[in-house]
Amino acid sequence: MLITSLYDYVTVAVVYIFVFQSWTEEGNNEYMVIYNLRETNMMEFLSSLEAGTTSFNYNIQEYGQKQHILGISECAEDVLLNSTAVQFLTKNQTKRNYSSYRDYILANNDTSKRFKIVNMPFKKSLFEKIMTSTSDNINTFSLEEMRCIFQKVFFCLDRNEGMAYNICMNLQDDQQALTSLFDPNEELRFIEPYYLTQLQRNQCNSLIVFEKFKEIVNHTTELYLTDGPTCVAKVYGEKKKAITVGKYIPLKEFNLGFLFECLEVTSSYLFDNASEFYEKFRHDYLNNKLIIFVNDRWPLTSVLTTLTGDMFVTPALSWIERLDLWESGRIKRLTYRVKPYKSYLSSCTESGVVSTNNIFYASFSIDFVKSVAQPIKNTVVYLRNVLDIGVYKVMDGVDSLRCKEVELQSDFVFENDFKSVHLYLCTVKKESAIIFQNKCQELKLCQTIGQFYLSGMAGFNSIYLKSDKSKLFFRINYPRSPNRCKLTEALVKGTVNVDQSIQAITFYYVEVTDNISIIVEDKRKTVDISQTKGNLKFSGFLNVKLHFNWQTSLKIRPYGNSFSKFSLKKCHITEQIKLMDEFRWIKLLMVKVDDHSGLIINNNCRKLTISACEGIFDLSGPKCFDEIEIDFSIASTSKFTLKGPIRTNILVLYDIPNNAADISDFFNEFETINRLVIGSYRLDNSQLFNLEYHLTNRYKIYGSQENIGCESTNNSFEQPIKSTIKTVRESNQAVDELLTAIFGSYAISKIKELHYHGVLMSNCNCKYLKNLHNLQTLQASLETAGKESFIYLPESLKLLNMSNSSVASDDQDQIIASCVLKNFPNLKALVIDGAFFSDPFHLCFLPHSIDVLVVSYSEFRNERIRTDVPKIKLSKLYVSALRDMIDSGTQNPNEQLRNFLQKMFNYIDRDYLQSLVFLMHQRQYQLNSSTLCVTRVYHQEFDVNM
Repeated sequence: MLITSLYDYVTVAVVYIFVFQSWTEEGNNEYMVIYNLRETNMMEFLSSLEAGTTSFNYNIQEYGQKQHILGISECAEDVLLNSTAVQFLTKNQTKRNYSSYRDYILANNDTSKRFKIVNMPFKKSLFEKIMTSTSDNINTFSLEEMRCIFQKVFFCLDRNEGMAYNICMNLQDDQQALTSLFDPNEELRFIEPYYLTQLQRNQCNSLIVFEKFKEIVNHTTELYLTDGPTCVAKVYGEKKKAITVGKYIPLKEFNLGFLFECLEVTSSYLFDNASEFYEKFRHDYLNNKLIIFVNDRWPLTSVLTTLTGDMFVTPALSWIERLDLWESGRIKRLTYRVKPYKSYLSSCTESGVVSTNNIFYASFSIDFVKSVAQPIKNTVVYLRNVLDIGVYKVMDGVDSLRCKEVELQSDFVFENDFKSVHLYLCTVKKESAIIFQNKCQELKLCQTIGQFYLSGMAGFNSIYLKSDKSKLFFRINYPRSPNRCKLTEALVKGTVNVDQSIQAITFYYVEVTDNISIIVEDKRKTVDISQTKGNLKFSGFLNVKLHFNWQTSLKIRPYGNSFSKFSLKKCHITEQIKLMDEFRWIKLLMVKVDDHSGLIINNNCRKLTISACEGIFDLSGPKCFDEIEIDFSIASTSKFTLKGPIRTNILVLYDIPNNAADISDFFNEFETINRLVIGSYRLDNSQLFNLEYHLTNRYKIYGSQENIGCESTNNSFEQPIKSTIKTVRESNQAVDELLTAIFGSYAISKIKELHYHGVLMSNCNCKYLKNLHNLQTLQASLETAGKESFIYLPESLKLLNMSNSSVASDDQDQIIASCVLKNFPNLKALVIDGAFFSDPFHLCFLPHSIDVLVVSYSEFRNERIRTDVPKIKLSKLYVSALRDMIDSGTQNPNEQLRNFLQKMFNYIDRDYLQSLVFLMHQRQYQLNSSTLCVTRVYHQEFDVNM
């Protein structure tokens, strides 16, 4: 299988092997090795299957250390199809691919790994197509495959939007498959008996799957129906997303009318082609009701006379009542929507309409239910330049009012109960106000200035909008829309209790005179408050009162289905705060906690970021963090303190302080760390420095490279010299104390993974890794990749990534360095720059344990051909390059890349290789190791990082 992560390949403790069934009675042993379930799009399903919370047509059996010793146990014989006695395969045998998964397990007899065998009730080729099915990549599925997907796959996918769109497009192109799947009158007469037997075993309820499929398609897909080059209609779902996948399909070829919930079409086209739409939408295979939106445009005068009751619209629309579509029984309703031809000032003054010259737009709609017209609804009127009592009186019965470019010199009172009011580019002069006597479902004030009294709308009473950038937007109890509250550049007066039903709250540049109270009890709630000044009180699962200044920001976001994400920036905390267990991800930036206070992290927190903070932070609650990231404050003189014991899988540290005692106290609070990441924000992207330089120079403790005992042959990394500040002895002692404080702590001595980011690792630094006996993965750019650094690295290493390291120019030094690498008996994967192998002969000195080599393309400076040395046996060889080395004409490696590979194969056994891949940007080119021709291209990145 395609590998996307080298780290997963080397370090994963559990390897999943998907064993696929054949649709032949003989069966076969098609299998796929999975190192990360996330890549399968079935991780959630398989995890629940293992936990026993899901029962479905899949089976998982574990094959662990005991089976490694005894061979395949009898208890697993039912799982291991057609099991035969297999001898252990070793690297002394020439074996490029293992014909069965049993061979693979026995050949990879690493007792540190466990294998879990998953019986997949379909073919491998089908799974490969499912894996690559997206809205941008449409695969072709047969009827048998689609039926299998619905019965055994669709509910098992973590994300099935791409799969749903693929099936949708396949059904559009295959009318026979469509009717066979959905038409209850069709029989499975052309399905092979064996295949039919397989499908009927433990199949899920097809009606439930079809309902889910219909729901996803309607939520994510919008299709445009055309007549020649013109789009004449579109179909979509009643609850479609704001951003959908779209495609243009000729109306005469459209086959999916039964699937969609909404049809939108112009009045004239529906009138002229009613029979065509009847044929396309009459089928109701999925009990799917249809809403038809018919759009029409009238003269503005006709719209206005209809709204005032002076013209009856029903006789003009009698043709709608006679549509054949009503006979299908599918139509839930038909909504006839009327707008004017264009927005312009009306000159209509007849029929007693007052001041209609200020009305520049109006619209309405009429519903037809069971072919019977209902009362006019959704009436909207747009006014320009005027908002006075004369105009207001004619608005009786109007649902929504829009006003633009109005300047009020005196108070104006909205007396009627409008559903929606929008004001654009309006100004209310000083000493005047707009008053709402009733609450609206939607209120929008945009680029509007002045005083507004809202009568408790969304919990607010008095709001002053300051400038032409001001905005106010409330939406409460609006159909199919979450309740929202958004304020920009406003002054809020008085005490405010924000309506608890508001699900999305946004304040930007808001000044609060008294207090605003916000209840946070719904995990779906979002809060975004920034550049706001005043007191805000939060209750619910965030129980705290905070004073905001103009730099403070607070954000709460949903995180998954059951938790929230909390972010706080530039805030001074004066009382003890304990965050509630609803927060899974917490981010604190420049937060200052008073000495007598403290901030207690909740037990359920899994991801924590603390950047440039001051005070005491209690992290002892969580059983184990997934990740903690800490950026120490450079400028602060106050102490930053963590309270433990702290357990985390990943600890990321930026700009570690230069005080050895503080570093020691910091690490002593940690009980468990699996991965340590040390980084620094670079001042100059063109130059990197080692850790010692960052620990000393950023705090004005300077020392030359020679003084701190870190030899370098690269002049570009020379350290600044300032001997007047520290003597040579003091500098050496300071560096030793700092590195000892980091790598001498108990928690660090047990780490399994170490990663340097934006920081070089010096030879001096390497010495402190010697006692990290559990270290399995090291990713660092070495200041000098040579003997002096390699001899100190622990033998426990399994993955060494030293890309972008400085390489010795002397050929003899490279040979010595290569020889030292032989002393790593556990090393399975090496990522290195091609410059390290100036002569391909150096490949001979790699340890026999290496399974994967990732090397960047580089010209060989020296070339010797030795036939008296054994070739190394790699399973996988990856060659990367920044430039394109695939010939645009032949789509095969160019001459330079072919020569590079041929020279490497003088020392690498090409017959043993399972995979030969060329990497460029976000593409992987699978090559045949014998012919060097491209066999497959994957548009996926190969990640060599942790």
